Amino acid sequence: MLKQVLSSIVVLLLAGAGCTTLKPALTFSDTQTWDKSLFEYSNSKSEYFSEEEMSQFYLPPFPPADSEIGRAELQKLKEDMKLRTPERLVKMRYGGKSSFGIIDLEELKEHDPILIYVVYLMKSSTLPIYRFKKKYDRVRPQFIDPEIIPAMELPAHPSYPSGSSAHNHMMAYGLALIAPEYEDVIIEKARQIARNREVAGIHYKSDTEAGKLLARQVLQALKPKKEFQEKLKLAKAEYRKRKKVFEAKWQLRQKSEITFLDE
Repeated sequence: MLKQVLSSIVVLLLAGAGCTTLKPALTFSDTQTWDKSLFEYSNSKSEYFSEEEMSQFYLPPFPPADSEIGRAELQKLKEDMKLRTPERLVKMRYGGKSSFGIIDLEELKEHDPILIYVVYLMKSSTLPIYRFKKKYDRVRPQFIDPEIIPAMELPAHPSYPSGSSAHNHMMAYGLALIAPEYEDVIIEKARQIARNREVAGIHYKSDTEAGKLLARQVLQALKPKKEFQEKLKLAKAEYRKRKKVFEAKWQLRQKSEITFLDE
């Protein structure tokens, strides 16, 4: 906590002196402190994959802050701050995170086969996310460019990859397997959620893209597993049984849902 406070003071002093960026070599560990339980978790063993399987997941290094791509990402985040309307901030923080178009997870009961399947997808992707966060130790945008003011509390773990992007795309890719006729709608919802983390100023675009890439890899690694196939089979059957109900509820949600053009 003290480290984050001191880093924020340095950011403000540099901003006041007319500096627009900090040293590109800054890391998360230079500016914030890991949530202790998450750091310990990142060192644990996966319940879903062997260490050999875990070693097969790959994410490329993120673009350095002083590279052409890195500078463009920072500029885009500053421009995105203009998109923070009150309605969008509410949606960013509280709304729409459980709805994937045709399926709203909040409407599912605890023992619903679809929810069990989605929770399985979430849990299986979590350790890979935190392993890569620890590996790359990417600093949050505001510590690189003090003009980027986050609209949400900064998470106590590194920026790359985006866990929000990885988790939501993992769920979306998995749900698209049980409702393939709505694949585009489902994946678009995940994209919107991840995009809003960029508008909030807590993730770079490359964090978002890395989350998507990791989600695809984890899902592919799960597909041959018996447990995955069993859960998928039950979820598909439940969806087919209640498809008309899902569609009717979705039609009602669409009438009240706010969508922003740049999402």
